[in-house]
Amino acid sequence: MVKERTPSELGSYSKRKGDEYERHICKLIKKILEIDARRTPSSGALFIKSDITGFIANTFMRNWFFEKYFIECKNRDNVSVVKWFGTAEQKVSIGARQNVILFWRSKEPIDFITMRAEDFLYIMSELQELTDRRERK
Repeated sequence: MVKERTPSELGSYSKRKGDEYERHICKLIKKILEIDARRTPSSGALFIKSDITGFIANTFMRNWFFEKYFIECKNRDNVSVVKWFGTAEQKVSIGARQNVILFWRSKEPIDFITMRAEDFLYIMSELQELTDRRERK
């Protein structure tokens, strides 16, 4: 007979899953962007902290990436993007940063990202501008 988990055990399991996913995203950021990304301890308990943060090596200055983007990580099978986005948008308005939610579901073992369309198009505009500058050189 399978023993049902108590609410306390479920909370610990969910926390471990969330922590594991945050570490996974930190590794991706380090690998692709070459930015020293780290989990923000107890970020879920704090209203204005991003799940992931990073500092410029040997300084106390935050990396530009983490000044610009507010990152929330979710490791859930029940996707509630609208709810997550609403909560994250409240946090973002405090720090005036762009909100990014990364999530993963065990049913589709790939990482997903969601952000406001306006923010995404702004990023695309910046990339186009950089590409144009390089081509002019």
